[in-house]
Amino acid sequence: MLTSQQVADLIGEAIPLGSGRSAVPEHVVKGLLGGLGVKTPAGRAFFGQQDAPHAAAELREPLVLKAWGPGLLHKSEAGAVSLGLARGELGQAVAAMGD
Repeated sequence: MLTSQQVADLIGEAIPLGSGRSAVPEHVVKGLLGGLGVKTPAGRAFFGQQDAPHAAAELREPLVLKAWGPGLLHKSEAGAVSLGLARGELGQAVAAMGD
């Protein structure tokens, strides 16, 4: 179970959107849910094409790649989701999203 400090730390990763709104990245929400005992699909956050192979090493195929960052709330509409990937396709998919 998460402590209140751990929950506060996770929520502290929220991305300000302006007008008093913010968004918490999916990988942070999954961390919060997992800490509360809710099962979520395995996932890894990474920061560029060079990190992709290591990040995916322990995940089962087919893989799903989702970009994340400030202002990117509707990933599918922005072309920031790629489904059904094999590990060997991951680097190319990252590059296609703009690394």
